[in-house]
Amino acid sequence: MKKSRLFSQKIVWTSPGMLDAEMIRSLLGSFGIQAELLKESAGTTYGINYGPLGSVDIYVPQDQAKKAKEILADYQSGKLEQDNAA
Repeated sequence: MKKSRLFSQKIVWTSPGMLDAEMIRSLLGSFGIQAELLKESAGTTYGINYGPLGSVDIYVPQDQAKKAKEILADYQSGKLEQDNAA
């Protein structure tokens, strides 16, 4: 039996919806970290795209989880924002 890729990955973020999850995946990708999204299946079944049933877990390879969490902490604190007021 083939082992699932998710067993070798770690959750680094849970988004309230797919739009936020895609944005986070793109952010991590810009730093060279490939992320995979796993959406709550009940939300998909009932067409709920936001909130607990619309939640999306973001997985990264275990060896990149620490770096991903640092990037996400910087994102949350605003350290990644650019001042375009020049």
